[in-house]
Amino acid sequence: MPYIVFPSEVLDFDADEIGRACFFDVMHLYSLMCYPRDKAAQERFAKALQAGETLAAIGAAKREYGDELKVHADADMMLSTASAPKLHETLQQASTDAAFGGTVSGIILGWIIFRGERPETRSSASLGAAFRMVQEACDAGRWRGGKVDNLKRHIWPTYRPVAHLWAALHVWRERASGLPLKPDDLHQFLMMAEWFRRRGEEFHVGRSRAGAAVLDSNETWKIRPDVSAEWPSCEVRCSNLDAWDLRLRIKRRD
Repeated sequence: MPYIVFPSEVLDFDADEIGRACFFDVMHLYSLMCYPRDKAAQERFAKALQAGETLAAIGAAKREYGDELKVHADADMMLSTASAPKLHETLQQASTDAAFGGTVSGIILGWIIFRGERPETRSSASLGAAFRMVQEACDAGRWRGGKVDNLKRHIWPTYRPVAHLWAALHVWRERASGLPLKPDDLHQFLMMAEWFRRRGEEFHVGRSRAGAAVLDSNETWKIRPDVSAEWPSCEVRCSNLDAWDLRLRIKRRD
């Protein structure tokens, strides 16, 4: 049962650094979304983020103080910073790696949850139906990787622990672009993600709903209960099931 521990909870940020702390938190969250099961990739992301922050701070100080600035730094720290992955390249690579799998996992989860809420669409609220929907969309859009077998064996198992975060991002991007980089936005985003997580862990597939839950509570990345217990209630509603049908999105794009 992995809990998300944000950098702002363990690093010393000043009171006037709320924006900077939020950026670190969002980047950490994004690394989990892109590499939910890859600890080494998460650590590379963290090193790139720290190195990028260090270099940005030095650059900002030089711009402010010019030639008067003399930087004295530990040699090991500077060597580590120089050899760390580049932040921009790391972000680009993470986005590329998860662009398909992450996005699709969120759509699959939303498809199942919202179809399961309605009697007239409940019969299609299953992983099998969601996989077939994605395959049809990928075939129409000529996207690679969308075959049912690949979704079942690789894509869904890899991104299932963070499908609720990608589903929340799907909703978020309907109202705003990019990532939720402001503290209030991040809070709202996380509340939506937790709603999707709970629904996914409670919703059981199969005709009798006696099968396994869509999400496995033992593997989903989640907010600690002592943190989320203080949050106001949140419910995500869907007035248009088409928003979770990738086939229609492909059709509209064409």
